[in-house]
Amino acid sequence: MTSSAAARDAAIACISTDIRAAEALAAAVPDAWYRAQALAWVARHAPEAELIRLSQLAFAAAADNADAFRQAASAAWVLRALMERGRTAEALQALEVVLAAVPRITPASSRSEALFLLYQAMFEADAGVRRGLLFALAELHDADPHWRIERNFRAALVQMKGVDAHFARTLARGRDAAAQRRIDRAMAETADTLRVFFW
Repeated sequence: MTSSAAARDAAIACISTDIRAAEALAAAVPDAWYRAQALAWVARHAPEAELIRLSQLAFAAAADNADAFRQAASAAWVLRALMERGRTAEALQALEVVLAAVPRITPASSRSEALFLLYQAMFEADAGVRRGLLFALAELHDADPHWRIERNFRAALVQMKGVDAHFARTLARGRDAAAQRRIDRAMAETADTLRVFFW
């Protein structure tokens, strides 16, 4: 485990007993990726009056990452913290800013990973957000057959099937024969649970 990962975990361990100490530890995590996650954890468990301030600190940490993938992907934890605290409007507003980094992510397989994290973080926001992010994953799949892109697209389809089966089945059609067989097998499965960002 890296020193920054250990520092993140130390901050998380403090949350239940001393939220101020947890914030101080989280803010001091050296690497921006782990710092954003640690601050998102603190925001997720903070008093209501502190939630927005802490989420802004966490978004700032995400933006401190050196590359676009880490900026967008680490912000998924902050978005999820807002969603789990019932701050959907604030999460939707922040998502617009986070998505600005996505077109700059290379390679395409990393762009897919970031989009899938955002999809999972914002899944319960509303149908338009779910559909938009799934459609972006579908476009990547159509343009690039990389296995990570296909895996993320399949998983997103299966999750969508549980709440919007018609849209999922519509996007699932029209691939080449081998990919279509893999997608059809996935669509026959029970929907996977969403990623657990906080436990």
